[in-house]
Amino acid sequence: MKDRLNIDELSQHLGWDESEIDLDRNAIETELHEREQAQSLPIKILSIFGGFMASITFSGILFTLGIFDNESTLLFFGLLFLIGSVVFSRKVNTMLLDTMCVSTLLIGFILFGISLEQFHLADETYLLIICSLAIICINLVRNYIMIFVLVLVSCGTLLAAIVEFGFNNLAQLYIPSIGILLAYLYLKEGKIISQRNFLSIRYNPIRIALTFCLLFGLAFLTFDEHSSLHNYFSWAGSIIFIGLCFVVLHRIFEVLSINNRKNRFLLYLLSLCCLLPCILYPALSGAIFLILLSFLVNYKTGFVLGILFLCYAVSRFYYDLDLTLLTKSIMMMVSGAFFLILYFVSLKISNHEKN
Repeated sequence: MKDRLNIDELSQHLGWDESEIDLDRNAIETELHEREQAQSLPIKILSIFGGFMASITFSGILFTLGIFDNESTLLFFGLLFLIGSVVFSRKVNTMLLDTMCVSTLLIGFILFGISLEQFHLADETYLLIICSLAIICINLVRNYIMIFVLVLVSCGTLLAAIVEFGFNNLAQLYIPSIGILLAYLYLKEGKIISQRNFLSIRYNPIRIALTFCLLFGLAFLTFDEHSSLHNYFSWAGSIIFIGLCFVVLHRIFEVLSINNRKNRFLLYLLSLCCLLPCILYPALSGAIFLILLSFLVNYKTGFVLGILFLCYAVSRFYYDLDLTLLTKSIMMMVSGAFFLILYFVSLKISNHEKN
């Protein structure tokens, strides 16, 4: 009833005449109901945690009984759990069974990973196998949380495989590539959702998962010993993030109707002066990119996460002994100037919306 009232109110507000526009109310109400179910993320996370702990306990009992002493048995049960979770996720649409499918999926990956390790495969080999399996599963499921978990697994194992191969410099470019993909998803949201295809159906969980993947990747860069101030690959990653920041700033200026070339040039110049110091530390430029991108599309979760991570990145950068205290203080002042600019931009956006 509530959905039907909302549709009636929207039709009246937009001035739609139902005699001229054919509305499939049942389909609209079904879609709204499914979105309401998908948006109860905290409840699903708690349910998944409970189901996951129960599955861990069950697996622990099987290990205690010696059922999983053989790697072939581990591999069999791992694949059985994975296939079962994928099949049942396509058959059911209730929260309880959904969370059971997600828990079974996680247990399947754990058992599958342990079995591959017991086969004495190289670490990078079984990581790539798990990554490939996760990508295949993404194409087979439509469950919100399952897609979220699978994207995290695929991106995480790919990064781990890159590190295990010894291509640490490649990891400096892998993280910005996630940023490029995320920028495409955010900036082309309307076009993607309007097309009823593979990506549009899985858009929300993929977008949120890639946001977390970007944050985890940036956090990895703060601990990676190869992310030194003298690593040119690290600089290249920062340059990519800075370039993405200017792409987002260009869209922000369009929203604000800043068409004067002189004003735009000054704003670009100020932004460049604020962002150039971040070239030494890709975690900073990546966090600023996420903040600007979330600010543009009004994605509050990403905006808050970006601010929190920026505070963490600044603290890590501040205590980096490769720089003198004076240099770090100057760079913090520049960062403060950048946020003052962002504050005045936000004020202008608020005034623009009011008018």
